[in-house]
Amino acid sequence: MKRLIFSGLMSIVVLSATAQYSQIYSNEDVAYANGIELYEQGQYEASYAALCNYHGANYAEEAAFYLAANAFELRHNNAQAMLQNYIASHPYSTYADEVNFMIGALQVERKKYKHALKCFEKVDENQLFRTHKPDYLFYRGYALLKMNQPQQATNWFYKLKSEKSKYSLQAKYYYAFSQYTIHNYGKALPDFLDIEHTAMYKNIV
Repeated sequence: MKRLIFSGLMSIVVLSATAQYSQIYSNEDVAYANGIELYEQGQYEASYAALCNYHGANYAEEAAFYLAANAFELRHNNAQAMLQNYIASHPYSTYADEVNFMIGALQVERKKYKHALKCFEKVDENQLFRTHKPDYLFYRGYALLKMNQPQQATNWFYKLKSEKSKYSLQAKYYYAFSQYTIHNYGKALPDFLDIEHTAMYKNIV
């Protein structure tokens, strides 16, 4: 009987300790969980704020990435530095493709196309977030065009123009423009005709 009582008491102690541990663990990482959820919802300001409050060790590397990713989405002045510091500290990260894309995109926006292309060459587009793939295709094609490489640019705009994205019209225009530049008029004409009456390009084509 005494053994049964003792075993019962020990079970209660163990269960109680486990519950307390789980509660502590959850409280420690709740900022991280909230930050990721908010990032996936596109609420980058709120995600950034939540991740700034995460000081745990369980997801330190992931939290550092998402903090830098939020800075990129918000175009914070220190976004590039945060991304570069992250990849320097975690060169074999599963987010390396994302980081190199983001740094490259910032370089394109600053008209540093040569530097951007060096970053893009390190990117496997199949490893990117689904939402970033159209951005990557457009930025890479645009950087190539600006570096006077229209032939190579056509490959990226061709991939993009057939996909449904915010770049659909722009991809058609730049694909056609690139083909026109290299005197492939037959390949340029269909897309020029397709966009000539759109509000964006009716005064250009």
